[in-house]
Amino acid sequence: SPGIDVRFAYEGYRDFADLKEGQKYYTIDFETDLDLFKSKLDEIKAIGGGDDAEDVAGGLNAGLNMNWRSNARYAILIADAPGHGNQYHDAEVQDDYGNGDPNGLDLEDLMKKYVENNINLCLTRIDNYTDTMYKKLMLTFIKESKLSKNKPEIQLVEYCWRSGILVRLRSKEL
Repeated sequence: SPGIDVRFAYEGYRDFADLKEGQKYYTIDFETDLDLFKSKLDEIKAIGGGDDAEDVAGGLNAGLNMNWRSNARYAILIADAPGHGNQYHDAEVQDDYGNGDPNGLDLEDLMKKYVENNINLCLTRIDNYTDTMYKKLMLTFIKESKLSKNKPEIQLVEYCWRSGILVRLRSKEL
């Protein structure tokens, strides 16, 4: 449509143990050319595999540094593993950094920054490994959003691969 500037971006992240395999972050900053964006996505290869927990905090932090210029701001976190820190997962999750992110990043502080930057956030649930983390992120985001003049929203989206059913829970429904 004329006058609508739709831009796509991607922030991929790897865990600390995977640095020897390649670059830690893979950034495709906001792009209007969808075909170019798709071709850049096609270049990304999944690698690594140390502990179960991942550098979710580093990925979210890198996402804040993108060229956000629109008033309509939406980020989607797709994670199959929780972030580092025992508070973000159950005991059966192996975490080499159980005391938290080795760079000092805190997921709840990052949620505050997403709210401050008026970025709506969609958390995509693939499996139950992320449940504890997503609950903490949602509670922090909702609390901070109530205090913010911007009132961004957070959503939890679950896609059931077997049935093809998409379930969405918005912050207003909690």
